[in-house]
Amino acid sequence: MRVSATTLQELMRCRRRFYYKYVEMLSPKQPEESSALLFGSAFHKILELYDRAIRQGSDQKRAVADSIREIIKYPMPTNHKILNWRSLVRSFVWYVEENSELDVIANEEEWEVDVDGVRVTGTFDGFIEYFDGIYLLERKTSSSYQSNKIKDHYLNSFQIRLYDWAARKRNVPNYRGVYLDFTMVSEKSASFSSAIRCFTEEDYWETDAQVKELIDIINNGNLDLPSQTACMDFGRKCDFWGVCLMAKSRRNLYIEENFVRE
Repeated sequence: MRVSATTLQELMRCRRRFYYKYVEMLSPKQPEESSALLFGSAFHKILELYDRAIRQGSDQKRAVADSIREIIKYPMPTNHKILNWRSLVRSFVWYVEENSELDVIANEEEWEVDVDGVRVTGTFDGFIEYFDGIYLLERKTSSSYQSNKIKDHYLNSFQIRLYDWAARKRNVPNYRGVYLDFTMVSEKSASFSSAIRCFTEEDYWETDAQVKELIDIINNGNLDLPSQTACMDFGRKCDFWGVCLMAKSRRNLYIEENFVRE
């Protein structure tokens, strides 16, 4: 059996949401291909194209031009006030100027880890050589002005811990930790910041136990209880709706009568 890292993240977020999406195959009431997701994917892609061109011997000016020419082929919300083609290209050019010395040694590298016969798969954003060793590169973008809060959220998220776990499982030589490369995009500017998170051996084994528990949940079909927050994206309330942090924060999005208690 193959299980993607995204699937495990969905299950960690909420078992009910996982059940609706992957077992009942329901479509969320709100499109998941949001402007933020499209912009983030395009920004990832243009940086991947640029880093690949540099590694293949292009000079910086040629690599920037070729990357912009290629990224136009990808989908992007053209009518969004902030997340549009103009801000993407502008942020990309500024990013290259700010991070020209970042030594990227691998990009968009697929990985697979065997966990008791189950193959857990995913894709690393990349790896960089930085001071004392090799760091897993995680690139994130946001249009929110709460950039520090969001950055702290990413640094402590299950996603970061899962990918650090995978890098350690892959025995990446001289591996040290995660380098979070964060871009905050506004209507007329972009700002860049970074942070490093080095996980302990205890963190590794805790994540390893969580991964095994999530796989066991999938195998045994124990999807009735929420693991962190119950989700209303599919227009349904579970029995935990009243105490759910996610539901409380999103009550303004839907009318209560639209939900069916199971």
